[in-house]
Amino acid sequence: FKTGKIRSDPFYGVKIPRQTKEVEFLTVEEVEAIRSLELGYCERLERVRDLFLFQTFTGLSYCDMAMLKREDFKTNELGQIYVNKQRGKTGIPFTTVLMLDADRIIREYDYQLPLLSNQKYNSYLHEIADLAKITKPLHTHIARHTCATMLLSEYEVAIEVVSKMLGH
Repeated sequence: FKTGKIRSDPFYGVKIPRQTKEVEFLTVEEVEAIRSLELGYCERLERVRDLFLFQTFTGLSYCDMAMLKREDFKTNELGQIYVNKQRGKTGIPFTTVLMLDADRIIREYDYQLPLLSNQKYNSYLHEIADLAKITKPLHTHIARHTCATMLLSEYEVAIEVVSKMLGH
């Protein structure tokens, strides 16, 4: 049609249904299984676990976590640490207050997370899933879904607040 070989678009008005994919997230028990893994024998897996838990408790995407700098962490009048930035992917602003677990992790690394490539990170997450006996595919984005689910169901945070936290 665009090249002029046919006179009309044969797909005009045809709607192709979008395939919906089940959004996967971890249960509280699965998060606890990851958190409680004894990994002292392997510093690499300890770091990967900490990064994943940091994502799980902040809702940050890998890209946004990778762009964090020490100066991005602020303290509010209640003494809570938070991050207020724009998403790397969309430029939409987000604000996330660090839950206790995320606060502990970021302090442990002196506000500089030990990042590695997204490909290596996801590969090592498969090892963690095996060790924690989690059958769901563990990848960086499942941490974001888990955060949203926990905020809505466990902490009863309003969906509008969760949306702002995740930069939607």
